[in-house]
Amino acid sequence: MVYQSSLVYLCIKSGNYLLGLCIGTILLVLLYSFHYYKGSISFEKYLFSYLLLTFGLSVLNSFIFGASRPIRRFIMG
Repeated sequence: MVYQSSLVYLCIKSGNYLLGLCIGTILLVLLYSFHYYKGSISFEKYLFSYLLLTFGLSVLNSFIFGASRPIRRFIMG
C-alpha cells in the first residue's frame, strides 16, 4: 500500500512538471510568433525566457498540487 501511494505521488509530481512545460511551451510559442513578426526579440532572449517560464510554472504547479493537506483543502475549497 505504501508503494502504491508513493507511485501515485511520483506520477502527480511528474505530471505537474509536464503540465508546466506544456503551458510554458504554448505561451512562449504564441509570444515568440507575435514578437517575431514585429522583429523585436532575439532567439537567445526567447530561449532564456522559455526556460525561465517553464521552470517557474513547474515550481508553481508543484507548490499548489503538492502542498500539505490543510493548504490544499483551503485552496480547493
